[in-house]
Amino acid sequence: MCCMTQSERLFNIVDGPGKEALISVLGSVLEVEFSFFEGGSRSKHKMSAWIQSLEDESRGAGDCWKFIAIVDMPYGDGARQQKRIQGYYSTHFRIGQFTFVE
Repeated sequence: MCCMTQSERLFNIVDGPGKEALISVLGSVLEVEFSFFEGGSRSKHKMSAWIQSLEDESRGAGDCWKFIAIVDMPYGDGARQQKRIQGYYSTHFRIGQFTFVE
């Protein structure tokens, strides 16, 4: 869809942390790499994410997580802006998806 807002777009997390690293960062900052398709090309970016909430969606196996985080993103002429995201992440495959929460 060409008219999707940022909160409706899905962003893909690639090459994320393993299970132990993810659990150990609850309440602290984690570098997250994500990619997305825009205008027919793939872009990769790194951003800092403060993990606020982790929920094990895999019935105790600890490899599928629902999360909420605050990310620090570039905004304009060198300024930074904090945004809230939510999504799902697989520590087994080290990939996931998130959307912005407005």
